[in-house]
Amino acid sequence: MARWLYNSDGDPIAFISGTHVFTRQGNFLGKLYEDNSVWNGEYVGELYADDRLIYDARKLKASRGIPGLPGLPGFIGEPNFKGPLTLPLGFRDVETD
Repeated sequence: MARWLYNSDGDPIAFISGTHVFTRQGNFLGKLYEDNSVWNGEYVGELYADDRLIYDARKLKASRGIPGLPGLPGFIGEPNFKGPLTLPLGFRDVETD
């Protein structure tokens, strides 16, 4: 089942379908790995507090193999409201636009 991901303001910015992360518009953003990090060849971000997609600016620049492009996701429905959340030091919101 797909689930929404939010930024620190509580705005929906992406969703997970299986192990793939898509933008609100349905564009492939990256693959979700078991360590809760999202990669699309390069580091995209990671999950924080279960449903926040954030970027750790302190991470060393690295790369993983580029994942194969998934099929188009199905309709996910409207996101729930989420309140704001303070990000840990060294983190920022992921830009998806």
